[in-house]
Amino acid sequence: MVTNHDVIRKRLTLILLFLLFCLTFNIFIHIITDNRGAYAASLQQSQTAAYLPGNDVNLVINIMECESGGRYNVAGDGGVSVGIVQFQKATFTKFKHLAHMPHARWKNPIDQLRLMVWMLNNGYGKHWTCYRNLIAMD
Repeated sequence: MVTNHDVIRKRLTLILLFLLFCLTFNIFIHIITDNRGAYAASLQQSQTAAYLPGNDVNLVINIMECESGGRYNVAGDGGVSVGIVQFQKATFTKFKHLAHMPHARWKNPIDQLRLMVWMLNNGYGKHWTCYRNLIAMD
């Protein structure tokens, strides 16, 4: 049985992984908490850093949570999709070249996050079922 404590722990793990991603790419996050305990974030970054569409940290975290449960070592779709955001190798390879990230590695969670953010910023979010479902809910 999944407890509220398990859900909170998983969410915090995802947030910490995302913060590591931000630190890796020189993104500075300002977190604001409202009176209900929900959070929002605005981002500032260097000109070379990846950035998030509409400064939406929650979108990235929700896609990670939906696709892999926040785990970087999982495979889905019969083993075809791999990693924290469930990239298929052919999709990852195609978009890493479009994004000018030739050294990105398919199974590396930071590279997957970085490429996913690039794809979201460039209108390729539809490649994730979870993205389509999350957008449809808005």
